[in-house]
Amino acid sequence: MFFCAYSGTSLYEDWVRNTYNLIMSFPIIFLALFDRDLDRRQALANPEGYSVGRLGQELNIMTMTHHMIQAIAMSLIISMVTLLAYDAFAVNKQADYYTWGTVCYVCLVVSMLYRLAAMITTWNVIVVLAFVLTFIGLWIALLGCGFLTTLMGGVVAQTITSPLQWICTLAVPLIAMVVDLLAGLVTLAVDCARREIAPSTTVREIGRKIPIAMTGKTGIAGGDERFMGIRAQIFQQELPSLQRQRTMKTISGGLICSGGALLLLGCLLVSTASVPTAQVQYAGTAQEGFGRIARSDEFTFQNCTEGSRCNITFRVKDEMKGPIYVLYSVNPLYMNAYNYMKSGSISEVKGTFGTEQQAKAACVSALEEDGQRLWPCGLKAASLFNDTYELRRKENFKSIEIQETGIAWESDLKWLNNPKEYRQTANIRWLYKRFPQIANLEHDGVKNEHFAVWNRPAALPNSLKLWGIIHENVAAGEELTLTVGSNFPVSGFDGRKSFLLIKKGMLGGRSDALGVALTTVGGVGMILGIIVLIAHLTGCATVSKVQEPQYTSLLEP
Repeated sequence: MFFCAYSGTSLYEDWVRNTYNLIMSFPIIFLALFDRDLDRRQALANPEGYSVGRLGQELNIMTMTHHMIQAIAMSLIISMVTLLAYDAFAVNKQADYYTWGTVCYVCLVVSMLYRLAAMITTWNVIVVLAFVLTFIGLWIALLGCGFLTTLMGGVVAQTITSPLQWICTLAVPLIAMVVDLLAGLVTLAVDCARREIAPSTTVREIGRKIPIAMTGKTGIAGGDERFMGIRAQIFQQELPSLQRQRTMKTISGGLICSGGALLLLGCLLVSTASVPTAQVQYAGTAQEGFGRIARSDEFTFQNCTEGSRCNITFRVKDEMKGPIYVLYSVNPLYMNAYNYMKSGSISEVKGTFGTEQQAKAACVSALEEDGQRLWPCGLKAASLFNDTYELRRKENFKSIEIQETGIAWESDLKWLNNPKEYRQTANIRWLYKRFPQIANLEHDGVKNEHFAVWNRPAALPNSLKLWGIIHENVAAGEELTLTVGSNFPVSGFDGRKSFLLIKKGMLGGRSDALGVALTTVGGVGMILGIIVLIAHLTGCATVSKVQEPQYTSLLEP
C-alpha cells in the first residue's frame, strides 16, 4: 500500500493472484494425508499421544501467534529481496507491474513450498511428487494467465530467462531457513529448560523419547507388509518414507549450508557494484539515499525548466563499452495506482476503433482533450513520456547516436496495432498530435516502441524505463554534453526526472545492496552454524545431550 498510493492495487495481476489457492492446495492436501509425527506402532505403544489435541497442546494461541510472526517475517523477506533488486530488473526491462509482480509471486510460492517442507515430518514419494507438480503447475498457471490477460503475454518468458529472478527465488527461502534455524536453536534451548522444569506428553516429546527411525526409513517394517501393493501401502500409511527431527546436528548443518549458499549469491550480487553508471537529474529536488541509482561521484544535478531545452555537461567516471543502455526515471509517479492501471482500453490499442460509448465503458478517465476524442483513451496514453535526449562528446562536439529501437518487448509490438481509420478520422487527437516531440510516432502510432515501453506500467513509483541504446564506447573520465527537451510535466506532483547511462551487466544493473544483505545474513548464519557444530562435537552443548538420548527401539526383540 505504501508503494501504490493506498489505491488498493494488488501486488500481483488479478488472474495470477487467483491461482494461488489452486496450485498451493496440492502440497497442503498431501501434507494433511501423509505427514505423521509417529508411525502406528509408536502411536499404539504410547496412547498418551492422543491427548495432545484434546488438551490443545499443538494448536493454541501461542502456536497461532508463532505462525503469524513467521508470516510477517516471510513477507518482509520477500519485500526486502525484490525491492532491493528492482533497479536491476528495470535495466532488464522487467520492472513493469506484471513482470515484477510475477517475480514476487514466484518468490512467494517457492517460499511457501519451503515453509511446508519445514513443517513436514514424514517424506515419501507422493509428498515429493506433490511439491514437484506444484512447482510445474506454477508456471503452467502463469502461462494460462498470459492468455487471459494481454499484458501478461510474454511475462513467463521474461521471468524464466532472468538470472536475477532465479537468484531472488533462491535467496528468499534461504534467508527464511537461516531465520527459522536460528529460531529453532532458541526453541531447543527453551524446550531443554522446560523439560527439566515441567515434563509434558506432547507428540514432540514422545518422538524424543522414542526416536524410532526418526531420521531413517519407516514403513514396510516386516511381516506380510513387505508384500503389500502400492494401494495398500498408501491407505495404510506404509509407504517407504524418511522422517526428520530437528537436532543440534541438523540445525548446524542447515545453518552452514544455507549460510554458505547465501554468501555465494551475495558475493555474485556485490560484484555488480562495478557496473558503470552515470545519472543526470534535471528536474525536482536532488535525490538522496534510496532514490538515487548512481553513487555520489557518478551523479550530476542541474535543474531544467519545463518546456525548455537545456545543455548539461557531466563526466562518466568509468569506461563504458557499447551497448550502453539509456534509461529515464520519473519519481514518484504512481503508474501502479488502481485508477491508472484500469484507465485504458486493450481493444483500442489492439486496433479496434470503437465508439465513444465503448471508450467510456473501457476507460476510467482521459477520454477527451480540447473537445476532441483521445485515441487511444486512458491515462497511460494521455501521459506518454515525451522528453527528448541528445548526447555528444564535449571534446569534439561529435554526436553520439542513441538507437531508439529494440527497447520494447517483441511480444508487445506484435499485439499493438493501429485501427484502419488511423489518421483518417476527423476530430480525433491521435498520439502524434499530442506528443509531436517523439520521433516516428506519427508513422508508428501505438506500435511506436516508446509507447510500448510506457504502456507497461511501472511496478513501483520510481518509473525506470529504457529510452534507447548506444553502441559506441565512452572512455573513463570523458565529459559528455546532454541536451534535454524537458516536456514531461512533473512540477505538479513535486516529481523528479533523471537521465541514466548504464552498461548492462550479466544481471542487469546494480544489485549490490541486495548482495550486501545476503552476504550479511549468510555470514551470520554460517558463523553460528559452525559455533553450534563445534559445541556439539566437543560435548559443550547441554541442549545437544538432552536432545539426542539413546533409547532402545520398541520393535527390537
